[in-house]
Amino acid sequence: MKRELVMLVAEDDPADADLLRIAMRRAGVTNRMFFVKDGEQAIDYLRGKGEFADREKYPFPTILLTDLKMPRRTGLELLDWLRQHPDCKVLPTVLMSGSALPNDIHTAYGFGAKSYFAKPSSLDELTELMKVLNQYWSATELPEINARCE
Repeated sequence: MKRELVMLVAEDDPADADLLRIAMRRAGVTNRMFFVKDGEQAIDYLRGKGEFADREKYPFPTILLTDLKMPRRTGLELLDWLRQHPDCKVLPTVLMSGSALPNDIHTAYGFGAKSYFAKPSSLDELTELMKVLNQYWSATELPEINARCE
């Protein structure tokens, strides 16, 4: 039996976060989603630190969706942090960015991204992408991960 996906979304732009919520709702994605504002807050969530210590309220994610360019810690810095933490480096991580620069894409995959998407320019395209991502990751066998990344 497949377990429910729990998505952690790191997105610093409130408008983009709202568009993701709308697109996911329109795509019929019913998974639990938790939004954080940057890579630093994503790490706090993964470590179960501070406000995220309650794993009943903030369950460990099965997939991480992150923006590339964020304050405090970028998506690439978040990937680098994951790579350095054996309990976390297997967490499927998807980058979505306004940048489709070849160097950004190459670096993201080099740091362990499992997928990289340029942010779609319309809500319909974003909805379709969220539907495809949900279907793909829902059908994928995912690793069991420790409840905290230390």
